[in-house]
Amino acid sequence: MIRLGFIVLCLFVTACTTQKQQKEGDFDRILKEKKLTILTVNTSTSYFIYKDEPMGYYYDLCKNFCEVYGLELEVKVAKNVPELLEMLGRNEGDLVAYGFSRDASLKDSLIYCGLEQTSFQVLVQRSVPKDSLVTDVADLIGEDVYVPSNTKYEDRMRNLNEELGGGIMIQSVDRDSLVVEDLISMVAAKQIDYTVCDENLARLSRTYYKNLDISVAVSFKQRSNWVVRKDMPKLAKALDDWFASKQEKALYSSIMKKYFELSKLSIDELPAVPIPRGHLSPYDN
Repeated sequence: MIRLGFIVLCLFVTACTTQKQQKEGDFDRILKEKKLTILTVNTSTSYFIYKDEPMGYYYDLCKNFCEVYGLELEVKVAKNVPELLEMLGRNEGDLVAYGFSRDASLKDSLIYCGLEQTSFQVLVQRSVPKDSLVTDVADLIGEDVYVPSNTKYEDRMRNLNEELGGGIMIQSVDRDSLVVEDLISMVAAKQIDYTVCDENLARLSRTYYKNLDISVAVSFKQRSNWVVRKDMPKLAKALDDWFASKQEKALYSSIMKKYFELSKLSIDELPAVPIPRGHLSPYDN
């Protein structure tokens, strides 16, 4: 089972504490070295490069945290979400800047900290034609719904399928470098009809793809946070204190508006086929 795999993985994470961190203390070491290394994925929510400049909702927040403490920000990108915890377990970074849903099975291995969000999963579909829109989860019976394999989205769709008595055609996509945002772009480009994602990610995606409908909820609300290893309590507290501080609330609102409210590219400006990471588009010289 996926959950058992995560438990085993997190036991491995706990076992990878370095002697240096144990002696010096976690955040003390980071302040001494003047560098924070974050682990994330290459998505519009987390981190991406636009016109040679690093951007991303999580990246901007981490950058400001580093500015407050006089730290250099180093970014390491994982191929997919499961690899984030593997990299954390190998001590390749200090903080996973990605929203992990709170799971009791992980509490002995990880500390949830920093950015806290409350969201729920929604169906992502095209908004036209309106007469073919799914308006109730029961309408998904007989339909193909694409989800990244070994993720909370696959778990939720399988549970929903059981609740409905079966019939949803769950297409679990198993590609090392695929994340849910790739599937969202495929829905917008009319390559697939349905996927699911967190509501906050869906809202961000709507600023890029105006032809998406995200109105149908498929789960209850869940809390999610960034995570650090269990041996990094001082870093966790520093992140919690920073996000709770009143002076940063104006900054947080401006970053939220930048990524979740202001419109980006329209679907007509995008290539019909998503471009794999590390490849040139057909429009590049």
